Amino acid sequence: MSRNKRNVYTIVLIGDSQVGKTCMVNKLCYGSIPIDYEPTIEDLHTTIVLTEKVEVIDTSPDEMAQSLRKSSLKTADAVMLVYDSQNRRSTDNLFWHLEEFRSVHDWKSFQYLPAACLVVGVAKHVGPVDAGAVEDGKKFAHLWGMGHLNVRLKSISVRSAFEKCVFMIEERRDFLSSRQVQEVQHGKCCTIL
Repeated sequence: MSRNKRNVYTIVLIGDSQVGKTCMVNKLCYGSIPIDYEPTIEDLHTTIVLTEKVEVIDTSPDEMAQSLRKSSLKTADAVMLVYDSQNRRSTDNLFWHLEEFRSVHDWKSFQYLPAACLVVGVAKHVGPVDAGAVEDGKKFAHLWGMGHLNVRLKSISVRSAFEKCVFMIEERRDFLSSRQVQEVQHGKCCTIL
């Protein structure tokens, strides 16, 4: 199992306002969900997921927080693109959030993106999900080669989203490490002295 240099994995949550990002973080770290909505600028929380120390960064989509968000995205080991699975309109801006992430890394190919990406549909309230929102979220994830997961805030499934991110981080690192070894063995990489 490979680990990053700091022995901490960083997971950044991005998405529209009021889609459930802060609720997910609070449920994971503190076991509760905030009752009243309070806009987030950017919050950092540290917890253990599986056996790994994880920093979870809850971001704001607001223009004023753009530099903070981009700074967090540069150091992310994983990114969760979060939408409200009970509101189809919340999937409308997934591409915009992905584009911002891509711009930070000058992304040419998903295969070599330096962070794992997971699209997460959040059901904040008791009741049915919007089948159209879930289908849009799945299609978006599939189109870009990302994982997809739906969670309910009132259940234990929130933790599963963060666990999936940790697995994705480790798989991605193992893949990139083996890829680098293969390139060196095949003469595609060299050191100039």
